[in-house]
Amino acid sequence: MNDLKRDLGNIPDAVSNPVIVGKKHILGIGINEYQNWTHLNNAVRDMESIVQILTTQYDFSSQKILTNAAATRENIEDELYLLTNESVLGENDYLLIYYSGHGHLDHNGMGYWVPFNAQKDRISTYLSNSRIRELISVIKCRHILLISDSCFSGSFFADGTKGAAEDLAEEYEKRVSRWAFCSGRHDETVSDGSLGGNSPFASAIIGELQINTRPKLHIGRLADKVTETTRSNYPQMPDANPIQNAGHKGGQFVFTLRSYVPSETTTSGSVIVPPTPVRETIIVTPPPQPPVKSATSAAELDAIKQDLRNLVGKAKTADAIKKMMVLDIPEMDDDLKMTVLGLSERLETLRKSEMRGTMSSSEASVERNKIVASVLSVIGEL
Repeated sequence: MNDLKRDLGNIPDAVSNPVIVGKKHILGIGINEYQNWTHLNNAVRDMESIVQILTTQYDFSSQKILTNAAATRENIEDELYLLTNESVLGENDYLLIYYSGHGHLDHNGMGYWVPFNAQKDRISTYLSNSRIRELISVIKCRHILLISDSCFSGSFFADGTKGAAEDLAEEYEKRVSRWAFCSGRHDETVSDGSLGGNSPFASAIIGELQINTRPKLHIGRLADKVTETTRSNYPQMPDANPIQNAGHKGGQFVFTLRSYVPSETTTSGSVIVPPTPVRETIIVTPPPQPPVKSATSAAELDAIKQDLRNLVGKAKTADAIKKMMVLDIPEMDDDLKMTVLGLSERLETLRKSEMRGTMSSSEASVERNKIVASVLSVIGEL
């Protein structure tokens, strides 16, 4: 292996002067069809779905994708090494690396990606987390975010906290960041999801990116939402934190909506692009706003909750979910509606699996009980 030094070029710890937000790039890696490992259902779909959202709804401008037979160990490492070239990435650029595929944890507690051509029990054919981290540490752009939807991917992390107020997003953009967001903890296996769908982790990311209306969404907030959604529905624990020993300097990766037009100078002094000149002024009378709903009375809310619990008790969980999806009460906020939508999708996936015979009766019973418990939990939150 190449002996790479940890060097971030001339990028300072923080920038007091206005900083130009550079281009945003994606390296996407997804592997369903392995030479020597079991095939996966949704790895390629997950990666391609997220790349599609980021290049249409958000301001990502370039992408490189490796799937299945193209995602060999040699090709993945070559692409990562190419990104260390300063002629490929500018010092203010963003880089998102998305990996979806098998992961491996050896007896020493070391984590690995499993490329397309990896051989069983041949550790030299895997790509270690330490090698990936080594390459990331010498890429000289301002922000790097690694998203890994694979088993045993948590060994990238350093200790740290991810939560913060989003009004600091512009400040985060000024500081160098090296973050990883992984679908499970260091020693955790993670779900690939049902055939024709998405993994639980990818589904939560896709859902949050699609419904987001914040002009600037930093990784800390996105990770909190995705972790909450995934944890409430599946037995796995996503996690996001700075990458260990990779040159992190206090920043965060920020996702900016493509529709966002900033003022010439932001509150933090960052200059991005000037506003587009207005050619004509059109005066539009806004439609009347609907009255703000008052909180549901305690008696009405108790009646609604009891009705929902009765449906669940009569093994009519699907009916309870449908009823919650159309509830028109202030207590049913957007977060709860998204949770209910996820439960509806899980129930439909379970139904199809039972019809196809791809899930044993005991497995189906366990999954149904989990869904029922989640539905009751949502009812309790109303």
